[in-house]
Amino acid sequence: MNENNNVNSENTTNMNGAPQQPQYQQPQYQQPPIQKKSPIGTVALVLSCVSVAVAFLSPILGVIFAIAGIILGIVSAAKGIVSKGVIAIVLSVVGIIVAILNFLIAFGILMSL
Repeated sequence: MNENNNVNSENTTNMNGAPQQPQYQQPQYQQPPIQKKSPIGTVALVLSCVSVAVAFLSPILGVIFAIAGIILGIVSAAKGIVSKGVIAIVLSVVGIIVAILNFLIAFGILMSL
């Protein structure tokens, strides 16, 4: 019986005679999936924001920027960057509406109604 205890204690000691500490494994972490980056989506957002701002000053330029923003927004959404594409399309539509209203006000058409 005494020999069994000695055998078990020999298994749990290191070379210096000190008891061994239990070995723990480090948890393995996985990297998060890489998100797609699309400069087209960013350009679409910038053009859409510019279209809203420019539409107050020049309705024609506002519509041009808005159309470019809509086209690039659709391309961005088709490539899988849906959020940037949808936001760009919505902002471009707002830019077109602002440009149309500004055009109508500039020529007095809206005021005569």
